Amino acid sequence: YIYSIVYQPFYFQYSISWRFNMNVLRENAIDTGSFPEIIGKTFDKPTMFIGGERSHFLKKEDEADTKRYFPSAEFHYVPGAGHLVHADRPQEFINICVNFLSESDNSETVELVD
Repeated sequence: YIYSIVYQPFYFQYSISWRFNMNVLRENAIDTGSFPEIIGKTFDKPTMFIGGERSHFLKKEDEADTKRYFPSAEFHYVPGAGHLVHADRPQEFINICVNFLSESDNSETVELVD
């Protein structure tokens, strides 16, 4: 299923190319829906989640649970985009990323904290 989504010619018409590690995706397909056991740990640095409004993977109703692990998280839902936001709406995706990275000091090494 993932292969059929990722390797559609439509996604290769943009000047920016995105690469997927299909071997890793195939080997870990079962685990992609799970979350590692990190109870009691948080990541408190700026974090951004970008989802398409038509995606079933990043849902607004999950924001509160996500914020338990990523208290500084911000969420962006791109209108008209599915799961592959960067391919469906590349300019919007890039704008969101550039704005986030411009506002964040991401120069330090970060770790999960207790």
